[in-house]
Amino acid sequence: MKQSRLRLRKLKLSQKPKKKKSSSKRFLVLGIFVFIIFVLGTIFFILPNSWNGSSKISLAIKKSDGGGAVIVLDPQTSSITTLEIPKDTLVSAANQLGSWKLSSIAKLGVDQALDGSFFKNTIIKSFKFPIDNWGGDSLLELVSGNLFKKISSLVSSDPTDLSFLDRVRIILYSVSVTNNGKTNINLKDTSFLKRTKLPDASLGWQIGESIPTSLQSYFTNTTIQDENLNVVINNATGDSEEVDVVGSSIETLGANIASIQTLPKADSDCTVKGLSQPAVTKIGKILSCKMMFQKGSNNFDIEINLGVKFKERF
Repeated sequence: MKQSRLRLRKLKLSQKPKKKKSSSKRFLVLGIFVFIIFVLGTIFFILPNSWNGSSKISLAIKKSDGGGAVIVLDPQTSSITTLEIPKDTLVSAANQLGSWKLSSIAKLGVDQALDGSFFKNTIIKSFKFPIDNWGGDSLLELVSGNLFKKISSLVSSDPTDLSFLDRVRIILYSVSVTNNGKTNINLKDTSFLKRTKLPDASLGWQIGESIPTSLQSYFTNTTIQDENLNVVINNATGDSEEVDVVGSSIETLGANIASIQTLPKADSDCTVKGLSQPAVTKIGKILSCKMMFQKGSNNFDIEINLGVKFKERF
């Protein structure tokens, strides 16, 4: 009995250092975990991104089958709206490249060595939708795919101007939206598209002159709308077509086009000036303009200056 007790004491003594070592490992692992969470959290909130996760954002999607889509994420209403665009829709290509079927826009962009903003600007120019960002099929998976597809889309090589953190935010947001908050609309089922014979004699879809009210509401930014902003557009492009498109897009966003001034041609791109940070940031992002957070001229809330270089890329 004495020997067995002695052995038991020795066994307990031999186990004490192991417990201490095991406890140290736990603290080390916990410390590393906390450090990683801190670093990821810092990166998440500090690095530049396109979406803050709380404001409305619209995405132009270039689909691999030649068609297109526009996704609108609206955290204020906890909704995700997807507008499908048929590939045989006649669109007005950006960069002054004429009218084409939507299915030809991707190849046209490659042939002209243009990046994804060419597709985004084509959607804005053709539909007058205020679009923030662009991407491909992988962005559709972020909002509509299963969890595996959502995660796979994060490491997709599909070109987009959204950062990795933006896509993480979109996944987290899409998971929080119930099925009742998700709406899918094919534009061919709306009054915005009309079935017609296209210039190449094939049947396709032609875009209407104005956006139906039912579709406008998806793009209206309530923050900008509530400010009741008056906008002046100073047109130094030498043309009026781009100005009309810009004006319609801005009004769809929720601001008021109070005046359009025709100026002598200027070899410049575009600037957006005003004291309303949400409006200047939003409009500047959509049109890819330089932003100036200062009072505009002639007591207008927002001043948009468009030059020849803007016309050339839009």
